[in-house]
Amino acid sequence: LVAGAAAKVAGGSLLDLAGKSRALASSASKQGEYGGILTYRLAGDPPNFDMISHSTYMVQTPMAPIYNNLVMFDPMDPNKVIGDLAEKWEVSPDGKVYTFSMIKGVKFHDGKPCTSQDAKLTYDRTRNPPEGVVSPRKGSLEMIDGIETPDEHTVRFILKQPAPSLLNILAQGWMAVSPKHVIEEKGDMKKVAIGTGPFKLNKYTRGVSLELVRNPEYHIKGRPYLDGITYYIIPDPGTALANLRTGQLLFYMMTGDEARTAEKDFPGKVVIQRSPYLV
Repeated sequence: LVAGAAAKVAGGSLLDLAGKSRALASSASKQGEYGGILTYRLAGDPPNFDMISHSTYMVQTPMAPIYNNLVMFDPMDPNKVIGDLAEKWEVSPDGKVYTFSMIKGVKFHDGKPCTSQDAKLTYDRTRNPPEGVVSPRKGSLEMIDGIETPDEHTVRFILKQPAPSLLNILAQGWMAVSPKHVIEEKGDMKKVAIGTGPFKLNKYTRGVSLELVRNPEYHIKGRPYLDGITYYIIPDPGTALANLRTGQLLFYMMTGDEARTAEKDFPGKVVIQRSPYLV
């Protein structure tokens, strides 16, 4: 369950989310307003920054905006898979070959180009991790027999058998494309966070906060709209609710009891989005 509080926006005024959220949602796909820092609660520190070797949301939630997948779920229609780094893809008639054409000119935050080799290393490392590397999603990619890179912007998945779930699996937030050159240099992504995504890691203070800032070189023109995202590390639910009350936190994942408390304590000031939570 996600709650949003009355929030200070770029212009300095207060936005009553309960009154305007639906109008904002309906117009979001047409235009966006630039500026502002989105604030979110993490219940604890990320163990490290490596997306491949973890399964806690305390890694995925702050790290995912730093990266891109090959494909993603459409934010406006979560039942639909759309391209992310892949601008298009083809599936062979027998359902055993998926060929993705990647967007040209995409760069990692350190300026290095993102190519099919980065995608291959990411998914090879996930499905067949080297010794000493843990991969919780190894079984999710078990249907892959091999990954080919015919050129710098084409990556081809050869499957052992048809797998209609492949696109949905690749669209999960965990399937972020990591930089091959960084992993080869550092051995993993535990202490660095360099992706191609709309936000870059700016500052991490253990036990306090993790700050992301807008990537001005993002390959999608005009995006992102936000100046940044700040994740406040607040283990105690009561403290988190107090910070929601003051506006320091704008939204976060809640239990049902916490959401009902927020609705009661802040009438007309919060919007609760109810959803199944499948793990």
